[in-house]
Amino acid sequence: MQQPSSPLARLGTRVGRAGIVLRAAPVDVVTDALGDLPDVEAGLVRQAGPARRAQFAVGRRLARAALAASGSDVVALGADHLGAPRWPAGRVGSISHLPDLAVAVVARAADHRGVGVDVAPAAPLPPEEAAVLLGDDEQRAVVAVAGGVGPTVAFAVKEATYKAVHPTLRTPVGYRDVTVSLGADHGFTATVRVPGGVPPTRVTGWWEVAGPHVAAVAVLG
Repeated sequence: MQQPSSPLARLGTRVGRAGIVLRAAPVDVVTDALGDLPDVEAGLVRQAGPARRAQFAVGRRLARAALAASGSDVVALGADHLGAPRWPAGRVGSISHLPDLAVAVVARAADHRGVGVDVAPAAPLPPEEAAVLLGDDEQRAVVAVAGGVGPTVAFAVKEATYKAVHPTLRTPVGYRDVTVSLGADHGFTATVRVPGGVPPTRVTGWWEVAGPHVAAVAVLG
């Protein structure tokens, strides 16, 4: 399995200090779509096209490798009713993939209630999309820290945050329900507000612009 690019490796080092295992690898449709998968996993993409199967296969292989590195060997990862990976007891995790890259993170449930990862192309968002994702003040703040790609970083952070909190909150969360503050040290904080009088949930994490990709890892403590 190929090593991630050096910026993503730096992200792996940062999250590793918090007890999170990160694994990343490129996706190659020609070779990865033909790779063998355990029956449980293969059944989840039996009707999928080559591109989707390749992304799925690499993501699941990385997740199993991250689980093994955390001390939990599994033969296959099934899926819940929403299609999210079904993690073994005692572990939390997350997978994200693009046509050319897949990333997985795993942590012990005794250390973190949830973790989330997201990757996106390192390109500026169209203004109309940024306006949907971010309030005006929030958009100005992320651009001040991360430049023109700041809204894309915030998008990845919000996606990773949703993945980290969903197993606990179990309630729909919109982009505007999550407020992001990026740090120049490549850390972030995110505040999740949901209706119904539930107190806001605070999530922390890390972000990187890794060559042609943006990546974010969120942690629910």
